[in-house]
Amino acid sequence: MLSAIAKTGRPLAEIAADFRFLAGASGRLEGMPTENSASFLRKLAADKAYADKIFSVLGGIANIDNRDGVRITASNGEVVHFRASGNAPELRCYVEAKAESRADELLGWGLALGRAQILES
Repeated sequence: MLSAIAKTGRPLAEIAADFRFLAGASGRLEGMPTENSASFLRKLAADKAYADKIFSVLGGIANIDNRDGVRITASNGEVVHFRASGNAPELRCYVEAKAESRADELLGWGLALGRAQILES
């Protein structure tokens, strides 16, 4: 980065914008029954029709990664990652989007979704 600034004379923010980094946000739902969180994550990972229906608002699903919870990359490039806490009765949600404001909006959506699905269980 420093050499790019020196070579081009462009500000760091302008050079970083070329990389198209995604904005991230995270939050958690406290007091969620562990078994209910686990049930939600299992269903999200195993039931494609269920996941497709939920994520249709983001244009569908491009990829599901189950290595650490359930990380879904939507067709629009946004990411919503749910994982249960290993030491507390809570569900964590991490999101990535093109802009910080969209990441905050997506996090609100993810937390509301998680709460609704877990409390329904």
